[in-house]
Amino acid sequence: MTTTHTYRRQLTPLLIALIILLSWSQASTAVEIVLRQQVTLQGPVVRLGDVADLSASTDSQLQDLIATPLMPAPAPGTRRYLRIAQIRDLLAASGISLAGITFHGTTQVAIQVPKNRSPGAASQRKPAQALMDGLQPTGSRLAARQQVARGRTKPPEPKQSVVVLARTVERGMLVRAVDVEVRDWAGRLPLRALRSLDRAVGMVARQTLRPGVLLLENHLEAPRLVERGETVTVFARTGGIQVRTHAVAKQDGGLGDLIQVETADRRERFMARVTGLRELDVFATGATVAEHTTLHSDRRRLR
Repeated sequence: MTTTHTYRRQLTPLLIALIILLSWSQASTAVEIVLRQQVTLQGPVVRLGDVADLSASTDSQLQDLIATPLMPAPAPGTRRYLRIAQIRDLLAASGISLAGITFHGTTQVAIQVPKNRSPGAASQRKPAQALMDGLQPTGSRLAARQQVARGRTKPPEPKQSVVVLARTVERGMLVRAVDVEVRDWAGRLPLRALRSLDRAVGMVARQTLRPGVLLLENHLEAPRLVERGETVTVFARTGGIQVRTHAVAKQDGGLGDLIQVETADRRERFMARVTGLRELDVFATGATVAEHTTLHSDRRRLR
């Protein structure tokens, strides 16, 4: 019995260390794929970056995923649908491990090619050959992408400024100026990538964000300035007249959100825009003097 207890005491720290190591490894390699509803394609091959917005733990991993070929492009003037299950299979066929990858967004992507696409040397290749070149099982995804690009030259893409995490921001935390920085990005840029610090600072993280992650719009949300059930101040402005009253918020709201509020006597509901902490605006353009008088008397009664 003593030997058994001693063995368990020795084993427990090892198990705890192993669990922590596995958790850190999964967090550091997490990949998020947000599928778009519809895309218009110009090239001869559909790549993962064409059909989804991506986030990864490192820049190199993100660029590898963006450039991963999936299938040949549909014929000009046609549309084809690509489902999540098919994307999973195509990624696995390219040698990409699906462990740590999460999918969000729509369940399928509509891919269309305009009728007037100019048939260059690369687009004249047969779709089957383009698919074989893109997904050739060479044991190296880099070699596969080089085979897709073989026979055509592509000018280097200009560098663009993007917002990247400089330190970890936990879910629900406010993004501060010291948490983010602007870097040059040489590869293909995701559709909803943030280009300015003003778009990130002061926003709230919707998920835990790690250093080096390229910030996308869906990573952040506006902080709540109004919460449901709170008593709020509502301003009505028209011409040179301003009237203030109190109401009860029926929805949560961030800066600029249009939410529903209810008068304190619960007789009327109306929409107002959040302008500050527990403050909203109603722009009563075209309102009559009688309407302003009624609102002013309501304000005095509520006090």
